[in-house]
Amino acid sequence: MTLIGADVALWTAESGQPERLVWNGLRYRVSDTPTQLEADTSFVTHLPPMIPAWRFQGTTDMGDSLIFDVGFDSSLQRWCLLNTYR
Repeated sequence: MTLIGADVALWTAESGQPERLVWNGLRYRVSDTPTQLEADTSFVTHLPPMIPAWRFQGTTDMGDSLIFDVGFDSSLQRWCLLNTYR
């Protein structure tokens, strides 16, 4: 399932790594090691500014898990859900 631009609440460690996320009324705790995503710049001539983006597995208290891709929208000053995977 792909949901581009959905707002999420994301808590991060001092290092910037995600620790927990609230989306669609559910709290997910990060249950693996988050991976920082890099932009695909193979098709551009001028690199865009680095946008923090992460992929991680989140698990609810009920044991349901999803893989999340999130990115920080600096113009809106909030985290957005880019993709989810089962």
